Amino acid sequence: MNNFKKLFALLLALLCVFSFAACTGNDVADDESSSLALEDGEDVGLEKKTVVVANVTGKDAVSMLVRPAGTEEWSPNVLSQDYFHTNKALELSYVEKAENVYDIRLVFEDGTNEDFTNLDYSKATGYIYLGNTEPSTEDTTA
Repeated sequence: MNNFKKLFALLLALLCVFSFAACTGNDVADDESSSLALEDGEDVGLEKKTVVVANVTGKDAVSMLVRPAGTEEWSPNVLSQDYFHTNKALELSYVEKAENVYDIRLVFEDGTNEDFTNLDYSKATGYIYLGNTEPSTEDTTA
């Protein structure tokens, strides 16, 4: 009878160990096969890129909103400072994907705004000018 108790205790201990291992198992795939599934099941790598935009509107902006072109909702304010001064530039980070076309809305101190649409970040060489196509002679660096 004593051997039966020992055998039963051993089986119970093994059952507990296997149950605990099953509860703490990792359901996430390993790094080689994991990816981020985005719209319509499209898998996209998360490679960050930057684009430089210059405010040549002639007015200081108090906020800047962005959205993928053709969508309705604007992002929250993406400025990391209080103002995006006229004739200044800043870098925007974005995740590279098949379509890198965005709209930008600048909101000015007087409450007005101006939209710049269908800006293809991936084809930008140098600055993307928001406003006049020709910058003024003032410095355009941040």
